[in-house]
Amino acid sequence: MLAIGCAIGLASSLLVSRLLTPYLYGASDRDSVGARGGRCRDDLHRGARVMVPARRAIAVDPAIALRAE
Repeated sequence: MLAIGCAIGLASSLLVSRLLTPYLYGASDRDSVGARGGRCRDDLHRGARVMVPARRAIAVDPAIALRAE
């Protein structure tokens, strides 16, 4: 699902950047700063999404988790 979302996001960002380039002074349709900012935002979002299951896993006692299996 992540790969599908990345592909859709990449395609839509390229389309939107090409549409908005004429309205932005000094910006190219493949501005590297904007691309890096988007990647950074995505990485932070993914990190935040991982924190909830990680905290749940840390809270469980390993002995109880092994007995449940």
